[in-house]
Amino acid sequence: MGGQKKRPLARDDKSQASRGDKEETKRTAMRIQPKALLLPKFDDPEVSKVFKGMKAITLYRTARAFGVNASIAAYLLKTLESKAIIKKRGGFSGHYIWSMV
Repeated sequence: MGGQKKRPLARDDKSQASRGDKEETKRTAMRIQPKALLLPKFDDPEVSKVFKGMKAITLYRTARAFGVNASIAAYLLKTLESKAIIKKRGGFSGHYIWSMV
C-alpha cells in the first residue's frame, strides 16, 4: 500500500548528474572490451587428443575442455561434424551427444 514517495526536485537533479558520469564510464569500458570471441585454431590431432578421453562429447563438456564460450564450442562441434571427424549419436532439443568416428 505504501509505495515509493515522490522525490524532491533537487534530489532528482543530483541523480541525473551522477547518472551522466556513470554512462560515460560505461561507454569507455565498452570500448576497451573485445567485441567478439574468436575460434581457436585446432588441428585434427589436437582435437582427437582432447576428445579421445571423452566417452560422450557434449556441448558444455567441449566448452570446458577448450576453455571457450558455449556458442564457440557449438560452432566447433558443427565444423567437426561437417568434416566427418565426429558424428551425432543422440540427444534432443539442443542437448546433443557426439562421438568420434
